[in-house]
Amino acid sequence: MAELPILVAGGGIGGLAVALALAAIGRRVEVLERAPEPTTDGAGIQLGPNAVTALRRLGVADRLAADAVSPSALAVTSGIRPAALMRMPLGATIEARCGAPYWTVRRAHLHGALLHAASETAAITLTYGADVHAISDEPSRAVTVSCADGHDRNGAALIGADGVWSRVRSAIAPPEFGLQPSGHSAYRAIIPADQAIAAGLDTTVVGAWLSPETHVVHYAIDAGRAVNLVVVARDGRARAGWNASATAAEISAATRSLPSRLRSVFDAAPAWHTWSLPLPVALPEWHRGRVALAGDAAHAMLPFFAQGGAMALEDAVVLAGCVERASDLTDAFAAYHAKRRGRVARVQQASIRNGRVFHLQGALATARDTTLRMTPPALFLRSFDWLYRYDAAAV
Repeated sequence: MAELPILVAGGGIGGLAVALALAAIGRRVEVLERAPEPTTDGAGIQLGPNAVTALRRLGVADRLAADAVSPSALAVTSGIRPAALMRMPLGATIEARCGAPYWTVRRAHLHGALLHAASETAAITLTYGADVHAISDEPSRAVTVSCADGHDRNGAALIGADGVWSRVRSAIAPPEFGLQPSGHSAYRAIIPADQAIAAGLDTTVVGAWLSPETHVVHYAIDAGRAVNLVVVARDGRARAGWNASATAAEISAATRSLPSRLRSVFDAAPAWHTWSLPLPVALPEWHRGRVALAGDAAHAMLPFFAQGGAMALEDAVVLAGCVERASDLTDAFAAYHAKRRGRVARVQQASIRNGRVFHLQGALATARDTTLRMTPPALFLRSFDWLYRYDAAAV
């Protein structure tokens, strides 16, 4: 009898990465995506060298290269004065140091590259309109997933890569490990690069503007033709979902303390979308029996370290390596969690810490700004070696 496929819940970045990684080691995979067809929602994403290294391992980096931008630096600016605080080199400097570039891309292009590769892979079946409804994992039988369309799927295992609001997570984590709101909301928009340049924005860098209540990140995407704008503000809201429309009044209220030239860039955006940011949750386990979690389903992240997508890509490579080396999938999932939990926890905590640092005020903000101005850029870059020089395939 043919070996059952490994089922993957979620056809987003994390789920497709897991599917490609498993197919590369000879496993058949069926991806179950709740949406009726592939979607291209989302704006931009930063991919540090660790993420690009993982994409190379998955065989999709070359597909993405034409649409990617390699920023020259990370430029941090005070959003109060404004005044330049720090400029950490990226571009050729970080590529030489870490063995891979730092890219900024449109999420749809990253998803499209993964989807194209998965569609071309005979071992991967993509099933849409398959919303996971119930899971059964009895040791003497296959893992069975019941979907809302009335069809059951049997697999050798199930990997939940179905995002922050994961359905699969409820089969592993008790209710007290559900997500809680952070009190921050994010707003995103995309504008043509020429509009950003006309407003005085440097589109060759990843720009970060810091202020007590709000910070802004911007970077080029679409091979430099467009700029992704992200505003993160404290507002105490707890919206469901991640793609609600935002009004001009909301953007104005969230950015009222920022410099006028930044606000003029925001005014140029044709549309804004918003979502509430959940607090990271440290699950005690990422697996139970033959059911495991990957990506945001396992470790939701605040966006203040730009590593959410990278962690999902790394998960895929490490998970496949553990499956390849183990004779039992339960043992493989235990090894995967053991290899990943320390690194992911460190990234989660760094993201939380960055969020606090970004929004300091008064004397603490002055101390932060002084530290950023006085730290040599090369030293600042070296402090990220633990993050950016990681190769998931070598773990």
